[in-house]
Amino acid sequence: LDNDGLNTVLEYGFAREPKSAETADSYTAAIVNDGGTDYFGMTFRRQKNALDLTYLVEVSPDLLTWTAATTLVGAPVDNGDGTENVTIRNSVPVSGQSRSFVRVGMVIGP
Repeated sequence: LDNDGLNTVLEYGFAREPKSAETADSYTAAIVNDGGTDYFGMTFRRQKNALDLTYLVEVSPDLLTWTAATTLVGAPVDNGDGTENVTIRNSVPVSGQSRSFVRVGMVIGP
């Protein structure tokens, strides 16, 4: 609705205003350190305790084959506004890959 490139489900899931183009990112792909090892991961803002959404982080070495990433890094950070920031990482360390692509999506339903 606001021409910022996110559909209504993504706007809801990232707790953004669907009628106002926001400039702040709701997600960031980065190398994250977990237990002394570096992994490709994704940090994103999500609705806290959303029972009507399923969030999915996936990684790919080639943009063709996607694998779910499910390992939570640390505890979710409560933003105090009904949202929280979470970081999910790949299961394969950075040292075992030449490159990696990460994406986050969501679907309505558990």
